[in-house]
Amino acid sequence: TIHAETFEGAWPNSWYCNGNYTASGQDITWAPQTYAVHNGTRAGWPHASAFDPHDYYLLSANAGTTMTSEMIYGPFDLSAATDARVRFWLAYDLGANDVFAWAVSADGGNNWYGTQVAGGISPWSEVTFDLKAVPTLGNICGQTSVYFMFACDSDDQATQNEGPFIDDVVIEAY
Repeated sequence: TIHAETFEGAWPNSWYCNGNYTASGQDITWAPQTYAVHNGTRAGWPHASAFDPHDYYLLSANAGTTMTSEMIYGPFDLSAATDARVRFWLAYDLGANDVFAWAVSADGGNNWYGTQVAGGISPWSEVTFDLKAVPTLGNICGQTSVYFMFACDSDDQATQNEGPFIDDVVIEAY
């Protein structure tokens, strides 16, 4: 196991969190919350650094813009790996134009490749992101500097959706 995240301990620990909006001078980014969890008492939510999902829906961006919240781990080394993956639990309630994505970068975070969901509702389910079959990149085993990212983009439609929740994240290589 390269890294395991349950959101139960100190935060942001090894993650770098970034957002393009602020509230009362605080960046709106991923953080633990207690509203929706898969296991334990906390899970991640893209606006929990500044808001509580018990009181707020996924926030909407200002007119004509998109609110982005990113949670990045890395770099980590897959040079000796013959197999690697990221497993996590995901539940979401996204507006039609809201997007939740998970992706990797092998060039220092300049370009990201992965998978996303847009709009819709899904109960908790386990997701496996195979790092031997990354869209566009293919197999990234053998790379010496890899980054992994969760990202949430919410649009300016002001729909009342809860957004994505993630829990029990495991980055592993064999």
